[in-house]
Parts: sequence; structure tokens; C-alpha cells
Amino acid sequence: DGIINIDEYYNSPLKILWILKEPYSGGGWTMLKDLNSNRAEGNKKDSHTTWHPIIYVSHGILNNFEQFDSMPKIHADKTISKVLRKIAFINVQKTPAATRTNPIDISRAYNRHKEILLKQLEVYNPHIIIGANTLHLFVKDLELKPENKFKHHWTKQGKLFIKTYHPGQTVLKRDDYVNRIINVSKEWLTNN
Repeated sequence: DGIINIDEYYNSPLKILWILKEPYSGGGWTMLKDLNSNRAEGNKKDSHTTWHPIIYVSHGILNNFEQFDSMPKIHADKTISKVLRKIAFINVQKTPAATRTNPIDISRAYNRHKEILLKQLEVYNPHIIIGANTLHLFVKDLELKPENKFKHHWTKQGKLFIKTYHPGQTVLKRDDYVNRIINVSKEWLTNN
């Protein structure tokens, strides 16, 4: 986990950080290597469920809050995936998992890696933090207060903290998932 491309991240008008649960093991695929060598997206098939929504949300935010229906689709234009070079992501669990980890294990991982995770947030200094079913772990340590909370997000010291489902979720249709995060980001920037 980390910043995919340091120059592109720090030169981005809005720095976006995704907080995910854990890396998955297998295949020898490394996102940093693939994305920085002009591979539009990783070659691990099952990663599409997670990375495609992240690509669409990040693209929308960084392209004038473009809505899902107006965006180029990854299957037709793989270059849209290069938006990943402009973002950062961190995993609560720092070691790969062969299968999905249950919430108790993720909570334990947060407590085990809390110091590293909070340091990553400090060093990366993002404008928008998207907690993919992980933000609840950080609320107390980041002192995200009820008076700064809206329906699914907080604002604090000029930053936006969005609580959302994991990108691989099946509760919302993809366009709803993507547009909700984009619209919250747009509203925050407009009112900031």
C-alpha cells in the first residue's frame, strides 16, 4: 500500500486516499510496478471488483466531478485506469490474506498497525479520505466528532472523511456507489 506515483499524487489538485481492509495474496502482481510501467491496471482478474469502482470514483473526483454515466468505461478505454497513479491507498491489515478477513480480524489488525496507519495519513496528507468499510476503526483516534458528522461523512481541518462500503460491495449498483462518493466530494469542495 502507499502512494502509487509520488509526483502525480502530490501534484494532483485533490489528494485522494482510500483506506482498504487488506491486500490479497497470489500471482506476484504488484500495483506499483504495473501502474508505473504503463500497465493500465493490474493483471489479477479478481482485483477488478475492488479496483474498477476506485478508478471510477477517483476519475470522477479529479475530472470536475464527472458522473459515472459520462465517464469512459474501463473495458473500452484502459487509460482511465491511470488515475490510480494520482491516488494513495492504505490497507488496515499490512500482510496479505488468502481469503477475506472477518471484521474482528480487521479490528485487531487496526490495533496492531494503528501507529503506522496514522503516520501514513499524516505523511500523505490527503484532502479526501475514503474509508471502504474501514473508517469506523479510525473515528476515535482521528477525533472525528459528532458535530462534524453528516450522514456518511465528517469534515475536519479542511479534510473530508467519507464512510462507505467496500468497493467490491453488492448493496448498491455501481453507478450509485460511484456517484454518491463523487457528489459528497463535490458538495464538500463547494462549501469549503
